[in-house]
Amino acid sequence: MMTYLLAEGGPQPVVIRGAMQHWPALTKWQDLAYLSRVVGRKYVRLYHPKHTQRLYPHASGMHTNTSQVDLDAVDELAFPEFAGTPFTDVVLQPGDMLYMPPKHWHYVRSLSVSFSVSFWWS
Repeated sequence: MMTYLLAEGGPQPVVIRGAMQHWPALTKWQDLAYLSRVVGRKYVRLYHPKHTQRLYPHASGMHTNTSQVDLDAVDELAFPEFAGTPFTDVVLQPGDMLYMPPKHWHYVRSLSVSFSVSFWWS
């Protein structure tokens, strides 16, 4: 168990642990975040918010921050505008920290047994 002493308005830490499982859809966070690697390697792909329409977010409900596109099996007929959407990608190693700007779409895949800590600011 991890314990944090947080000042009012300070970061909200989130511990993420996992094996090779991942969430194949793109998601976005509203807040500024840092993703830090503790153990293992993790592939991260980021898309700028200006490309939101090409990422086909769900139109309503609680999943409006989630893309309908499955990056592991892109359906080019259902999502024709997705092809060629520019992105930035990186492989995080233990000790690396990645700044994730607010509202940027991200896709994350563990490349090995992993442990991460994310810090979110409102």
